[in-house]
Amino acid sequence: MEERSIRRMAAIAGIAFVVLLVVSIVLVIPAPMPHKSATKIAKWFMDNRGAVFTASALGGLATVVFLWFLGYLHHALSQLTGLSRALSSIVLTSGIATVTLATVSGLPFAALAVTAGRPGVAPSEGVVHLLADLNGFGINLIGFGLAVFLLALGLELAQGALRPRWASWVAYAGAILNLVASVAGFYVSKSGKPNPIGFAGLIGLLAFLVTVIAISVDLLGSTEASA
Repeated sequence: MEERSIRRMAAIAGIAFVVLLVVSIVLVIPAPMPHKSATKIAKWFMDNRGAVFTASALGGLATVVFLWFLGYLHHALSQLTGLSRALSSIVLTSGIATVTLATVSGLPFAALAVTAGRPGVAPSEGVVHLLADLNGFGINLIGFGLAVFLLALGLELAQGALRPRWASWVAYAGAILNLVASVAGFYVSKSGKPNPIGFAGLIGLLAFLVTVIAISVDLLGSTEASA
């Protein structure tokens, strides 16, 4: 198999990752926030077990295709010299760390769906809130990984090691927003209500998705590896 075929597959994997991730998020975004009553949270998960399980499965598939995309990026960048090559390992390790945290943070939602929907067993309020809170704090940790990943990608884009160069500013903005949102996300109210600043992470996530799509589309149309 030629490298051109691997590059094309990586580009398709990057686009597929964005699609799968967006669909998985849309399926569970109506879930009640952790500060809501345990009864309301448990009822939503009991009524939407199928959607939660589907979102978890799509999240797993998103991990698979992202790793293919990430692996090719590391390969392409490691062939270069200077700063671009030095950053290639940071792109790889931060990308793996981020996708690992994302996978683990989704487990409490799946556990909630199982617990809430188990016949004849009423989940305790403490368990319900614990699982909901773990998911929320897990998302904060994802933001730290995304901040490093996007900063490294932004530098690679600015150097011309990856294209298009305009995406470097999107990556930089996403890195800052994710970092700010992740720090703020740990400062919740006594009732567990999330910090409003934490919602900046949604814009940071959007910047991440735009960056991945931009790079993937460029790889799809390239006739040779980035240089």
